[in-house]
Amino acid sequence: MGRRGRHGLVTAVTAVVARSLTCCLLQSLLFAPLLSDWGFGLGGHLSTTQAGSSPSPSGS
Repeated sequence: MGRRGRHGLVTAVTAVVARSLTCCLLQSLLFAPLLSDWGFGLGGHLSTTQAGSSPSPSGS
């Protein structure tokens, strides 16, 4: 891979990482106040099915 190819690869990886980090931070900033007890507390009203998780298996 030539010098220019490495530069393009580094630029592409940097853009993906920056976009992923931005999305992660925005998701945290959006959902933390909505779902936490110190915010609107909507997380306490969700069941595991509504939250998108499968229920844990019972021990029977």
